[in-house]
Amino acid sequence: MRSAPVRSQIIDYLLSHGASKVADISDGIASWRGAVRCHLAGLENASIVRSNISPGARGRLTAFYGITPGKTGSDS
Repeated sequence: MRSAPVRSQIIDYLLSHGASKVADISDGIASWRGAVRCHLAGLENASIVRSNISPGARGRLTAFYGITPGKTGSDS
């Protein structure tokens, strides 16, 4: 699966830096923000990461993504 290396990089970044914005993750792993958002959505659907914003929230909120408690990079 082609997305696995990018998702692993995101997980590694979050494990070492803590909860972060998409822009910071994108810069940290040298990947496009749109790609990072897409992979974060997949990781969030798999309950590996979570954001601080409730699903369906409206407005200009900045989401911070972090590893779901109890999850590690080996869970992916």
